[in-house]
Amino acid sequence: RLAGHPMPTMSGSTAAFKTAAANQLLLRYRSSRTGLLSAACAVKTKVSFENEFEREASSMTIHQTISPTGAGVTTTTAVPKEGTKEDPELVRRMAEAKAIERSGDLKAAAVMLDGILEDFPAHGKVWMRRFRIAKRQRRFAEARDHLRRALKHVPGNAILWQAWADLEKSLGRHAVARRLYRKGLEANPRLASLYNSWGGMERDQGDVSRARALLRDGLRQNPNSARLLHSLGVLEDCAGNPALSRRLLEEGLLLEPSNA
Repeated sequence: RLAGHPMPTMSGSTAAFKTAAANQLLLRYRSSRTGLLSAACAVKTKVSFENEFEREASSMTIHQTISPTGAGVTTTTAVPKEGTKEDPELVRRMAEAKAIERSGDLKAAAVMLDGILEDFPAHGKVWMRRFRIAKRQRRFAEARDHLRRALKHVPGNAILWQAWADLEKSLGRHAVARRLYRKGLEANPRLASLYNSWGGMERDQGDVSRARALLRDGLRQNPNSARLLHSLGVLEDCAGNPALSRRLLEEGLLLEPSNA
């Protein structure tokens, strides 16, 4: 377009090809001897996609909107990194901290992140990275404290609320996790990974009805979420509803054929 040429559009044949490719994947799925669903139930596969929350947290910058009346946080918006502007000094120091962490020196990386937080206390991504280091070190009380402090600065950051809830879930503190998931939804009712994680916890606790309700609520907010369709599809298969399960998984596969 910048060179003066028209933007290419998908031809009917190209669209038909992609549809046909997706249909071929569906046929392969249906003809599988054991089937994705049976295997998932047999080994109690977790319904969330691998590292989905990590991907979402690392690809978003969280901004909170403060009410002009001073009533507090009114909305939370997750904005992709593209198009956002951050302090060059922050970007430089974060790159150094990441490089140190990748080298395996978690202690030095933690010290550097603590210094960054002194200057940028309202930056959710820095808090998230600091939390993850403490979690990797299995210093769970410290990890919890980082999130508690973070949310005093950015109470509208739904991803931080979910991170705290997921921590408590992993430690078996399910009642606490529920309260934190609820706080996350108050901050951002459209965060698909939060519905997925909370629904997975309820399923693991044997409350299929609550898990189903959460995943359906998530799909009402995110009707094109392949991860939520996958989770609900696996849940329905395990609950003895194979026809509904198949339909949900097919919908998710058509949305994201690469996740077959």
